[in-house]
Amino acid sequence: MNIIKLELNYFQKHEHLELEFSSNVNVIYGKSDCGKSTIVRAIRWCLVPSELRGDGVRKEGSKRTSVGITFDNGAIVERIKTSSTNSYKLTIGNDVKEFNATGNNLPMEIQEIVSFKPIEIDKENIILNISNQLSMPFLLENSGTFRQKLLNKLIGNDKIDKAFQDLNKDILQVGRDEKVEKERVEELTTQLETTKGSLDKVTKLSTSFGEMFKKLKVSNTKLDKLTTQQTKLNELTSQLKICNQELKSIKLISKDEIKILEQKITKYNNLVILNAKWNKINKELNDIKIKLNNIKIPNIDTKDLNKKVDLLTNLTKLNKKLIQVEKDKKNIIIELAEITNELEQLENNYKKLLVDMKICPICKRPMDEKTIERMVGK
Repeated sequence: MNIIKLELNYFQKHEHLELEFSSNVNVIYGKSDCGKSTIVRAIRWCLVPSELRGDGVRKEGSKRTSVGITFDNGAIVERIKTSSTNSYKLTIGNDVKEFNATGNNLPMEIQEIVSFKPIEIDKENIILNISNQLSMPFLLENSGTFRQKLLNKLIGNDKIDKAFQDLNKDILQVGRDEKVEKERVEELTTQLETTKGSLDKVTKLSTSFGEMFKKLKVSNTKLDKLTTQQTKLNELTSQLKICNQELKSIKLISKDEIKILEQKITKYNNLVILNAKWNKINKELNDIKIKLNNIKIPNIDTKDLNKKVDLLTNLTKLNKKLIQVEKDKKNIIIELAEITNELEQLENNYKKLLVDMKICPICKRPMDEKTIERMVGK
């Protein structure tokens, strides 16, 4: 990768400088202290982030310093330094990307595009693309061993050396493994000779073990069945406990309450009889009213007047009795409704109790669903 153009803005001595390079050897000459070395430092500052840290690169009085390098593949790398920013800008055609200038190396994407990468030798990063101004050529200031390592890495011999080292390690490991395996073979051979004499015993033990295994399998099947039955028994026991608790919580009807209930039933029956009699009397009274309405009063006969007065008196008494009977009927109807509701409530409670208990109140045995439905009348 060759540099074809360099542009400096407010970098050390140069306020603005543009240089174009050919693909051959390029020579920079001029008077002393005119900024020749500054050009080399600018290239290193742009491509080696660890060079010239701080504000030593900025021209005095400037607020923004930048160095742009154009390569022969069309890529432009520009490093920009201000009082608050330190960044890179990579331009390829119309595509522009920016990166933070942090660390000691170029951003990886810029390294890949301009082929400017450090080489690590003895944990030291060496950059061969550009050297310092006063460095000796061909790394002569470094030791021969260092140069040998560098050349080996450049031509790939370091990988071959690493492969040989790994191969030697593998050969040694294979030798060790072979020795261990031979010892294991000898040990297994000895054990095989020892176990040949006891082969018959092992065969008998194996047959005996097979029979025991069959018996154990049958026993295991029985155990599974017993476990299932035990589980069901535990469930039934739990349900029985719940039923017993519910039975204990049931409030039975006392004898006194039964007597009161019988008295109410008797009273109810009497009321039914009285109601029938009242209906009969009411019907007779209605018939009498109809007859009275149909009676045409003839000319008053003094002889029959006393009889009619007596009849009217009797009718008045009957009418009073009728009014009293109607009052009694209303009271009877109210009491009859109360007794009917109470009987229905007791019957419903009894049916619900049978459904919840699922136990026959006579024989104390569990009942199935059909028996329960038959008893509760569903």
